[in-house]
Amino acid sequence: MGSVRAKDKEAVSAKSNFYVYADKGARVNHFAPSGWMGDYGDIKIDDGFAENPADGRTCIKVSYSAKGTQGANWAGVYWQAPGEQLGR
Repeated sequence: MGSVRAKDKEAVSAKSNFYVYADKGARVNHFAPSGWMGDYGDIKIDDGFAENPADGRTCIKVSYSAKGTQGANWAGVYWQAPGEQLGR
């Protein structure tokens, strides 16, 4: 059929997109990092990082120190909607 024209791509509104994260505090954000596991103290999340985001004003920066703060020697985080749904 042919590729989608740039004009057609621009016609797509925010209402037709499903965002995990659009921008810090955006009403269209659907998930939050709330299912912390393992050495969760070793994970730092900055959801308002403004240094060179690919789109919008902000992006997410995740840092992992690997210190083994809780003694698990691994760490992870589930993104849940709304927050705190792990195991429900």
